[in-house]
Amino acid sequence: MDRTETRQRRAFYAGLAALVVLLYALATWLLPRGPALAILGNNVQNLLLVLALAAMVRNVQRSQDPVRIFWVLYALGTAIWLAAQLSWTLYEFLLRRPPPTPFYGDALFLLHVVPYICALSLRPDVPQYQREIRIRYYDLALLSLWSLFLYCFTALPWQLVDRNIPHFSFNFFLMQDIAGFALVGALAALWQRSRGDWRTL
Repeated sequence: MDRTETRQRRAFYAGLAALVVLLYALATWLLPRGPALAILGNNVQNLLLVLALAAMVRNVQRSQDPVRIFWVLYALGTAIWLAAQLSWTLYEFLLRRPPPTPFYGDALFLLHVVPYICALSLRPDVPQYQREIRIRYYDLALLSLWSLFLYCFTALPWQLVDRNIPHFSFNFFLMQDIAGFALVGALAALWQRSRGDWRTL
């Protein structure tokens, strides 16, 4: 695939993403709050995650190590995110009742960022990659355990022991925000250091 075709494909997908965001924003503005808006919101998110996962699986199939492991980790993070979103949709859309307390999907929403951060730490564009791959797997395991520990220590007691949902929500969303900022910070730092195709990825 030449560079012109790659640019055209990127422009097409960027335009498609902008159109979906525009239609989604318009629908949320026009539809009243209620079941219809919740169904739309859940299913649009599910659809976008399925499309993203399909694109990442395609990249896994088309690439070779070390790039393949990068895409495997990104696909894993997206699959965890999709599982959390589908479990939420199951209760809200099909069962029409709130999820149980505690809800296993909360931990998945928190954990899906971990494979993304580990994928960024792989830096497959750097020649020293092959010597550090085993250490990166340990990093993935440690980050996953650390995230679960933080969830169990800071959020879960407010669901199981004290049953204080406002405290749980505050701590949970704070952890989610910190993980999201860490991911954005890592992306920004690596974008600044990367060169060539990785910079435009």
